Amino acid sequence: MSAEKRKKNSVVIYKSQKFKGKNSVVIHKSQKFKGKDSVVIYKSQKFKGKDSVVIHKSQKFKGKDSVVIYKSQKLKCKDSVVIHKSQKFKGKDSVVIHKSQKFKGKDSVVIHKSQKLKGKDSVVIHKSQKFKGKDSVVIHKSQKLKGKDSVLIYKES
Repeated sequence: MSAEKRKKNSVVIYKSQKFKGKNSVVIHKSQKFKGKDSVVIYKSQKFKGKDSVVIHKSQKFKGKDSVVIYKSQKLKCKDSVVIHKSQKFKGKDSVVIHKSQKFKGKDSVVIHKSQKLKGKDSVVIHKSQKFKGKDSVVIHKSQKLKGKDSVLIYKES
């Protein structure tokens, strides 16, 4: 898959993705990208087994639509990174999963600016985070995050 960025209507899987086994990248349902909107999975993701990257439902991100990065980023067991519910991306907004996701302990996850993203706002999961067991990072409900709103990092029972 090309790592090239397109000016319009682009879904970008960026840099070396070494897919093995039954791995797959799925762009599901109508992705109605407008302007320069984009969903970016950034840097080397070494997918193994049946791992998959799923961009789910209409990319007009409305209602209960969600973007799920599942069983990837060296994730183990049932780990998952979920950006959940209404994301109204406009203009040059983007969702970026940045660098190797090696979550450990209390490493930070940064959700930057109001999630009613407009203009050049962005959602960034930043720096090395290593997922283990059934841990997951969930950005839940309406993404109207402001200031220092909390992001729940929890371990499934």
